[in-house]
Amino acid sequence: MTTLAYTIQKEKRYLIGLVTLAFILVCLYMYFVSATIMHVVVRKETDQSMSQMHSKLGALEAEYIAAQHSVSEHVASLQGFVATSEKVFINRTPSTLVVRDTLLP
Repeated sequence: MTTLAYTIQKEKRYLIGLVTLAFILVCLYMYFVSATIMHVVVRKETDQSMSQMHSKLGALEAEYIAAQHSVSEHVASLQGFVATSEKVFINRTPSTLVVRDTLLP
């Protein structure tokens, strides 16, 4: 074989190797771009489902508080307590009849 034929075969091998490497790199690029797009879409869907779950949780908490309030009213009425519209406010000034803590200096 002559040196010219040897260099042509060598260049063909390099060209095939470079084309193969370029093809692999393009495939990897497309894979990573599509994976990134998929992750963004999944994240948006997850954020939407989380906001829906937070809304449902808030509604359930409000329902729980209302049920707890009605149960406590029911238990209080069983023990003889009644609801009153008149409110009494207590002031901690020395002139009131509220017991003061005499241990404080």
